Amino acid sequence: MEKGKDYIFVLKSDINEREQDGKVTRASVFFTKKYLLVIPWRSYTVVQGVGTEWTWPRVEKFVESWLGRTWQYSVGNFEEQIMRSLPPDRALLVESLGHFSVKLGFWVFGSIDYQVGSGPIKSMSVPYPDRLRLKSFYGL
Repeated sequence: MEKGKDYIFVLKSDINEREQDGKVTRASVFFTKKYLLVIPWRSYTVVQGVGTEWTWPRVEKFVESWLGRTWQYSVGNFEEQIMRSLPPDRALLVESLGHFSVKLGFWVFGSIDYQVGSGPIKSMSVPYPDRLRLKSFYGL
């Protein structure tokens, strides 16, 4: 796999899950043409007070090990292998998303928005240079 051609990796993003409890998930994300592979670090419940709700142990080592091995895999094999390690709701098939867009706006006006099934539209904050690359990567 070749970075920029077959995948884009974003180390840090915050996902507004848009649930009633105000859950925000900090995650790393591998974007392939077919999948958004979300590697959650921790989730916070914002509405009921800031506090860690869930943490994935040893996530730094997990991310480092995958980054160090991407060149060894074909895209399909990589997607299949990493999905085995992710929670099922964190491997998102792009073509099955009800809504998928990359907004280039400045600061909080830029995001990646997506909808899983008929659920709420979730918003992922990603640094501006990565949003530029993703917009081109997906041809949006």
